[in-house]
Amino acid sequence: MKRFSFAVCVVLVGVLCVGFGCESSAPRENACDPNPCVDENFDPLVAHRSLCTATSEGAICDCDWDYLDNADGVCAYQWCIPGCELNQHCEIVGSALAATCEANVCEPACDPLDVCVESADADGNQIFVCGCGAEGEICEDPATCVDHACT
Repeated sequence: MKRFSFAVCVVLVGVLCVGFGCESSAPRENACDPNPCVDENFDPLVAHRSLCTATSEGAICDCDWDYLDNADGVCAYQWCIPGCELNQHCEIVGSALAATCEANVCEPACDPLDVCVESADADGNQIFVCGCGAEGEICEDPATCVDHACT
């Protein structure tokens, strides 16, 4: 009877490992599994920064959805929910206690049938560019925006 009980325990542990995962000494294929961005102690400096992106260098912890990284590196609630219009962006005001939708300003100004949209340059800095047509589509080459559609 003891042999039968031992065999049942071994099978049960094996099933649980397959079903719920067991720790392994092998290197992880996904730097976000398990998610290293979850803060169990709720440190206010890293609060709401649990959106994990796996890269070849490891994990990047970004602000949760509906939160923006303010100038102090704190993830602050985006008060512009449900969101701004296509030709606006959400601007955090002061110490991130409020935010407002601000008009995007493109220099030079866009064609009246195109939309000034928020984008990012190669370094990830916020910029505003003329999006093609009423939907503000960003063409790979701005010269390919013909008759307000990317060609």
